[in-house]
Amino acid sequence: MGIIFANEKIIDRISSIEVLNGHMLFQMPINSEVDARVADHTDLSMFISDAVYVAPCIYQAFIDKLYDAQESSQYLMNKILAEKIVCGTLPLKKEYPFNIGFNAVLLKNHFFHKLKYSEPKILENLNCDRIDVRQGYTRCSTMVLTEIAVITEDVGLARIYEAYGYDVLTIDKGYVVLPGYNYGFFGGTGGVIERNLVLNGSLSHHPNANAIKIFVHKLGLSIVELHNGPLIDCGSIFYLNTQNEGG
Repeated sequence: MGIIFANEKIIDRISSIEVLNGHMLFQMPINSEVDARVADHTDLSMFISDAVYVAPCIYQAFIDKLYDAQESSQYLMNKILAEKIVCGTLPLKKEYPFNIGFNAVLLKNHFFHKLKYSEPKILENLNCDRIDVRQGYTRCSTMVLTEIAVITEDVGLARIYEAYGYDVLTIDKGYVVLPGYNYGFFGGTGGVIERNLVLNGSLSHHPNANAIKIFVHKLGLSIVELHNGPLIDCGSIFYLNTQNEGG
């Protein structure tokens, strides 16, 4: 049991996938501070580690949505609200790199981001090493599969992850749609929900499909494709496991 965070279209698609039933679905509020084309992207507005950090401009809308949860889910949502939700302090802007405050990657022993622009509240509460990287869209560029394994099309990030002992599959850049932009990022096409890698599109449109499938299955994960079209960057799908949160 857990909470799935994603934009409206993804939430609608996930709601019809039987293997994903039983989880709470949370539709992300619109973030008016970032570019309108990506205003519903989860990875620009929140970050999950020891807590759920949210951008200050959506904090109230985020809380309102929690309290608007269905009655059967109210206890769990209120408990998470009380214990987990942290309002960020860093205002975001439409242009890079002032829109990346929450777009970081946390693996087993390391936090990876362009640290100069990281949300201060996240940095204050880290209990691991902080690694400064050039790619500010760190989370967009990284599909986190487990705490020790990732997929990325960013060669620079791949080298850094490998240098710190992580298992990395480096794939070809491109082949991901992001409406309004030339291309999107593979890391932004989905996320892991329990033991399922959920993708917004089909790997059949990606030239590295076989390598991705082999890498994912070796980790004991299954692949769930939300539709048969090309992979679309939806701003990632985040998942908070509430099994150990009293729910």
